[in-house]
Amino acid sequence: MNNHEQQHLDELMDNFNFHRVARAMKALRWRWASADNTVPDEAHIRARVRDHARQAISQATTNTGHQPGRGFVGTGGFHIEAFAENGALTGLYTRFTLTDYSTEP
Repeated sequence: MNNHEQQHLDELMDNFNFHRVARAMKALRWRWASADNTVPDEAHIRARVRDHARQAISQATTNTGHQPGRGFVGTGGFHIEAFAENGALTGLYTRFTLTDYSTEP
């Protein structure tokens, strides 16, 4: 991971409201198989998001995702997307979703 990519990842990790997600998961007793089927704590959530963001960045910058210049990892309620142009990361998008619905593909 280069310095530019690390800056994007640092910004995500510094500004995403992990505390709110951890509180919601605890209240809902939201369990992750990767957390030994327990409700993950904030540290576990942060580590998992960091790992998945790195995967999405790699997909976007190497054009190995589903679309050129885009990388995506979705798991455990998280949607993490990376965008790149000419192999350079241009942005990261992360959300935690409790429910969603669409009839569109």
